[in-house]
Amino acid sequence: MEAPPERRDLAAALVDLYEGLGLSSLKQAESLLASGVHKIDSGQISRYLNAKRLPPKDFVDRLCDLAFAQVGPERIQARRQYVLDLYSKATDAQRKTRSQLHFEIGEMQDSCDRLRRYIAGLEARLAAGAANAAPLPVPAANGDRQRKANEVALARQLADKAATLRDQGEEDAALSLLRETSDVLSPLECAATLVLLRQQHEAELAETLIQIYGRDQTKHRVILAALELHEFGLPDDVGAMLRSAAE
Repeated sequence: MEAPPERRDLAAALVDLYEGLGLSSLKQAESLLASGVHKIDSGQISRYLNAKRLPPKDFVDRLCDLAFAQVGPERIQARRQYVLDLYSKATDAQRKTRSQLHFEIGEMQDSCDRLRRYIAGLEARLAAGAANAAPLPVPAANGDRQRKANEVALARQLADKAATLRDQGEEDAALSLLRETSDVLSPLECAATLVLLRQQHEAELAETLIQIYGRDQTKHRVILAALELHEFGLPDDVGAMLRSAAE
């Protein structure tokens, strides 16, 4: 998927500035574009110029300084302001995206909470029915299938949203989504999300979720998630999650 239009506009302006430097390779640009306190590698420069990531302000300032060094002083301020205006629009657009993301995270967490309450109520009714030897209103197997279907649906929603954000170049937002929702994921939801991320070839997102879930959840929940991963046929992820919990 394409990056937001504001970031593409900024990237196009940065490409023009970069090409004006007359550098032969991105590698040559590393030391030239590094600021006083931040180093930068060719991969980062490429992502900025291709609108994959929004660059930091000091990168934009440094590129402007270098590119405008040979331009007459009467033109420098106008051209710099044009680039900075594009940068401001791109950062505003990213801020709005993240605000929407936080709203969607809240909705997903609310959905998880409602599902938890529904399951807890169903289990309580089933337990009461069993204690009274009364006929169960819903067969246990059917209830279990419905619960799993609901949890897998939530996992698909989470995995699709994270992958979409990453495809749009919002890698930080995708990672933030996983961090903020991991606390409310059931073991099955976590395992199903990992399966879906693997199917979408989102290895970095999958490994991040493994680390977060293994580190932050109780060992009991981690073991349950590992068992679900085993059922899904992901032995490497089973080992990775257990190692994360043991660290």
